[in-house]
Amino acid sequence: IQKIILYRSKKIIDIELNDSVSMFPMHSVKGYIAVLRSKVLFVQHSIWLDFPAFHINIVLMLNLSVRHAVNLWHGIALKSVSAESTGIDFAPINLEKKTQYIIASSYNDKLVMANAFYPVNPNRVIITGSPRNDVLKQEEQVLSIYYKNQLEKIRRKVGKRKLIVYAPTYREINVGGENYEFSIEEVRILRKFLMDNNAVMAFRLHYHNRTVSYDKLFEEELFIDLGQEVVSDISMIIREADLIISDYSGLVVDSLYADVPVLLFVYDYNHYMTSQRGFSYPLQLTSAYPLCYNFKELVILMQQVSSSKELANTNSVKELFFKYDDAKNSERIIKYLKNLD
Repeated sequence: IQKIILYRSKKIIDIELNDSVSMFPMHSVKGYIAVLRSKVLFVQHSIWLDFPAFHINIVLMLNLSVRHAVNLWHGIALKSVSAESTGIDFAPINLEKKTQYIIASSYNDKLVMANAFYPVNPNRVIITGSPRNDVLKQEEQVLSIYYKNQLEKIRRKVGKRKLIVYAPTYREINVGGENYEFSIEEVRILRKFLMDNNAVMAFRLHYHNRTVSYDKLFEEELFIDLGQEVVSDISMIIREADLIISDYSGLVVDSLYADVPVLLFVYDYNHYMTSQRGFSYPLQLTSAYPLCYNFKELVILMQQVSSSKELANTNSVKELFFKYDDAKNSERIIKYLKNLD
């Protein structure tokens, strides 16, 4: 199997290239040839969005009848996949749906994805588990240098302290969504909590969140930046975290897979449900802990989780999202694709 990695404007560093792994700019002759010669295309949204170079006539250029298009999506969806803002009902993308194979992680996830990508044949929605989650379960020694270098960056910043991560999802500002801004008093409370627990708090904003900045906090040693520019893969942050605070992000499910406690800080729950993306699942079913609707509830729960010697039982929540609980999701996809030919 020859694996080709295509990038847009920024080359991916630390990728181990060899005779079976190559990397080209997407907008290059080598990139075009690689796509046109391919037998399998992996996308995380759609061919239309992920391969913009082929917009002239995507069906003609890529001839999807002679190659398999596999949609990995970008995580297991807590948020609604069918919402208008996802763009999957855009006319050119609708042309792809019947030809795609969609990856799912459980029977419930299969139902969500089959509904979102209608009219895809439900038999083309395959339960293999999400390949991005393999690195959450793998032993560190088998990780690639790409991941090991990111782990080293995190460890240098955190030292011997506990790592608490705040990683909210994207807010749709155009319909009134708002990112949370901690007040001076709330920062003081967080500071005391971190000092009492020998911890640091890292901030990992969604890459579309450009309307809020926590840069002022990073002047203090207790608050650190673990944005995409510092650590490119969220999976390595999850591996190192002692506690994660999020909301409606897919990393909530990734954290469950890694057995890292995750709290849902849902300060705008009603607005997000009614005016923004909405949810694929009742949110109360997706967490082993109570939802935190305000900062006071969040801090109380942080204190309880940090002082407890036992984690909450996540079995019922994990059954909702995962058929498999191992590091072999990628293997199952490859095996399935080989059996197609």
